[in-house]
This record gives sequence, structure tokens and C-alpha cells, in this order.
Amino acid sequence: MKSLIARESQAMVSRPWPWTTKLPIKNGRKKLKIVSLMAMSLCLSACLSAPVRDSSTLLETNVPDKFLSSTSDAPLDGVALDSWWKHFDDDVLASLVEIGLLENLDIDIAGARLRQARENLKAERSNFWPSITAGLSASRSRDFDTGQSGASLYQAGLDASYEVDVFGGIRNSVKAANAESENYEANLRSVQLTVCADIALYYIDARAAQMRLKNTRATLQSQAETLQIVEWRERAGLVSSLDLEQAKQLYSQTSASLPPLENSYRGALNRLAILVGLNPGGVDKMLASERSIPVPPGVIATGLPASLLQRRPDVYAAEQTVLAETARVGIRRASLLPSLRLSGSLNSSDSSSINLLDISVGSILANIAGPVFNGGRLRAQLSAQQASAHAAVTNYRKTVLTALEETENAISTFETSQRRAADLVNAEAAARNSVLLARSQYQAGLIGFDRLLETERTLLSAQDSLAMADADKAKAAARLFKAIGGGWQGAPTPGSVNTPSM
Repeated sequence: MKSLIARESQAMVSRPWPWTTKLPIKNGRKKLKIVSLMAMSLCLSACLSAPVRDSSTLLETNVPDKFLSSTSDAPLDGVALDSWWKHFDDDVLASLVEIGLLENLDIDIAGARLRQARENLKAERSNFWPSITAGLSASRSRDFDTGQSGASLYQAGLDASYEVDVFGGIRNSVKAANAESENYEANLRSVQLTVCADIALYYIDARAAQMRLKNTRATLQSQAETLQIVEWRERAGLVSSLDLEQAKQLYSQTSASLPPLENSYRGALNRLAILVGLNPGGVDKMLASERSIPVPPGVIATGLPASLLQRRPDVYAAEQTVLAETARVGIRRASLLPSLRLSGSLNSSDSSSINLLDISVGSILANIAGPVFNGGRLRAQLSAQQASAHAAVTNYRKTVLTALEETENAISTFETSQRRAADLVNAEAAARNSVLLARSQYQAGLIGFDRLLETERTLLSAQDSLAMADADKAKAAARLFKAIGGGWQGAPTPGSVNTPSM
């Protein structure tokens, strides 16, 4: 085979370009000639293709040995990370996340773009193969003056063309398309990760609004009882009308805080409905019964920073962008060099369709074309693509640093939110006891009404702060799971696309 390739290559070089040879072909020899031509072209492509620099050497960056903010040495549980929302012990939250992964419209859009990228990859890979077209026609003439019919003419043709990938232009196009496909897969996984976290965050906001509404209504009921006591004491002449007006003012202020909380609750419900692909109000029944704010696990393992880069889809997407841009540099470089295209054709015509295969004329054309003068356009395009590849490398390093920053901040926020929530539990309990004592002392005339009002204001503030702290702790856990790249691993792929894991 090597000697055959050498002889054919030498023959092509020694002849002027383009050159054409007429080949009379008989029956069975026709197929053998075509197959030999295509096999020779494929062999030439394999032998003459130039090597391409491996761009993976560009993706080097410094990663610390451990996270500065982490105080836990627990190993990372991959199973727990894949479905982290189940560890909040809330079946409604788990159901919403699972529905969202199936029905979210952003995920569906990302899945469609992934399918498009994979079809584009198939189209680029097809350039490795020859292009063959066939045609068949029949005609019959008639003399309108005499009314006599003429002879029939049958024609058949077969054309084939193939571009030899001498300098790796096609291979780099396939590499770029493959990296682009991997990039869209990573974007899909990033959308899935974001949807999981957003559903958890808005669900926590909804439960927090429920809790705050419950606390406010309970406080309002307590203040209504206090107002009634003040009215009795004012009628009895035991207190002045000033105490009564202050009690009315506190009651009205507390009542005025309900509408903003109701709006927050409604907004969270509507956003949840959109995230799971429903109309506003579509999840109202699921959250109709009041529940406490989801409690996250006390300890969340984060693993090592190096493993973080393997889990974060955005880091993987940035890496694939580097590979794609580097491959496009190879495409631009190949455009500066000559291209080799082989083409062949078979044509036959006869008055009888039976004899078409016996009367055939074949031709083979080899064409070499290369740029001679273009005013520096091709080299400028190469330089521009090299700059684009450099920007992609820099963006990759920036993405890595951003991932490390987000994780460090998420770890710190989660741990500090736990301490804050624990302190506010004690503060709320003390405020509740203070109201009970102040109310009994006021009824006994031991303290003034200002003291009682202050304790009731403090209790409402403590309850509200505790609810917000519990919500912040749960949201900090959700953001930490998102920062360490959890949630997309077990997610289904929309459109029944079999997506391999990264």
C-alpha cells in the first residue's frame, strides 16, 4: 500500500494542476476503480496530516491545598452531593426540585442547544468522508413537422469529491465542534445546578415569609389583648389616655407590617411556579399548609479545591472554550497553506437503458489551491484567533478563581449563619419571657406602660430576626451546595439525549 501511495503521489506532483484523465470503464471494473480512488485519498489524508499542538497544556492554574474557611475534615459524600436537597428533610422541597429538573424551561432550552451542537459535530465529522452524488435522466425527441418520434436518450452520472486533510484543517474543525458540544453540555449542567439552588432558595423564602406572617399575627393577637387591658384600665381611671393611644399605635404598626410579608410570600410562590414550568399560582396548594423553615445538615463536606474544579460545570465549560478556540487557531493556520481536493466522475449515455453500464466514461481531477495574495487578511484572522484563544485561557483562570472565591464565601457564610441562628434562639426565648413578666407586672401596677410596649416590640423583633436567621442558614447551605458543584450529577437530560458524565 505504501508503494502504491508513493507512486500515485509522485504521479500527481509530476503533472500540471489541474489534470484530468479519461478512463473507459467496463461493467465490474468501474466499482473497483472508484473504491481504489477513495481508499488512496483516505490514506493520503492519514499520512500527510500535520500534528496539532495539545492545548491541554494551556489549562494550568494554581489551586490551594484546602479551603481557608472550612473547619470540617469530613470526606465528601458524592451521593449526598448529587441530591443535596433531600437532606433538608422536607418532602415538598424535594418534590419541587425533581419537578423543576424535568419541567424547567431554561433546562429545556439548554438541552435543545446541546442537541444542536451535537448535530453540528456530526456535520463536521462528515467532512472526513467523500461526497458522492448520482443522477439519472431520460429524454425523447419528436419532430412536430412530420409527427414522428425520435430516438430516446438515457444518461447516468456519478460524481465524487474529497478534500484531503493535509494540514489538519478538518481535524481542527472537528475538535472545535466537539469542544463546543462539550461546552453546551456543561452549560446545561450549570443551568440544572442553578435551577436546583433557585428552587431551594425561593422555597426557603416562602417558608420564611409564612413563619414571619405567623409570628406577626400571633404578636398582633397578643397586642390586641394588651390593648383591651389598657382600655379597661383607662375606663377605670388607673392609666391615662396616653397609654391607650400608645397601645393603639403599636397595634396599627404591627398590622401594617403584614402586607409587605404577604407580598413577599406571593412573590416567592409565583417564582417557584415559573421555575417548575407552571403558571403563577401553580404551587400554591403544595405550600398551603404551614411548615417550619427547612433545616439544613449541620455539617457539609466540601472536599478539596482541586476536586471542586472537576464538579463545577462553569469551570468545565471554560476549559472546553479554550480547547475550541485553540482548535480554531489550527483552522486559521491551515487556511494559509494549500488545500488538496480530489474529484472523480462517471458518465454514461445511450439510447438503451440496458447498455448504460457498458458505455461509461470516467474522469479524475486533483486540484491544489493555495493563497497567493489577500492583502494580509488571512494572517490578520490568524492573529485575531490567537488573541481570542489567549482571552479564553485568561477567562478559564478567572473562572477558577471565581469558583474558589464563591466556595470560600459560601463556607464562611454557612458557618457564621449557624452561630448567629443559635444566638438568636436564646434571644427570642428571653424576649418571650420578658413579655410575660412585663405584662403581669403592668397589670399589678409595678411598671409603666412604656416598659410593656418596649418588651412587646423587642419580642416581635426577636422573632422576626430568628426566622430570618433560620432562613439565612438554610439559604447559605443551598448556596454552598451550589458553590461546590452539587445537584447536576443525577439530573435527567432533557430531550432524551444520552449525555455522558463529565
